[in-house]
Amino acid sequence: IISVLQLVVKYGFELYVSTKVPISFNRAKILSEIGVKKISLSLDTIEPDIYEQIIGIDKKYLAKTLNGIEYLTKHGIECTIKVTITSLNIRQIPYMIEQLYSKYSCTNFMLQAYSRGDCYVKQLFADKKEYLTLDGKINELIDNNSRLKITKAYNIEKIIGSKKYLHMSRM
Repeated sequence: IISVLQLVVKYGFELYVSTKVPISFNRAKILSEIGVKKISLSLDTIEPDIYEQIIGIDKKYLAKTLNGIEYLTKHGIECTIKVTITSLNIRQIPYMIEQLYSKYSCTNFMLQAYSRGDCYVKQLFADKKEYLTLDGKINELIDNNSRLKITKAYNIEKIIGSKKYLHMSRM
């Protein structure tokens, strides 16, 4: 993929990479050298046991992902953390944002509702009341820290107002 990314930069396109794969120090260095300025990483939790439940792979990969965030920021690459909201992580998302901000200088977050897909599991849909609590806490984070850029890629009115929000797709 590196050679493809190099061509994209060579021909003057702005590059924005999105991945779920942990980034090594050397890969972060290479991405920086070829001109990657922004990268989007999927990370639904910083709690190892919840990570294993949501992602379905060994929790040791969480440390690799967190190390990758550190490597990317050290190389001047801006990280956007994409978080899919589920019943397993909804309560700890504000804490996660605070930790990623304080430890890794992450300022960009995108929160998206869990939706139906290939791996649809009804139990992963968060409760409507928990969405209201989350939304309030996210609003507080935004109000209290002007550096945080949190995109709420969910529609709270639809979630709390619809009996069938489980059938909506991602906003």
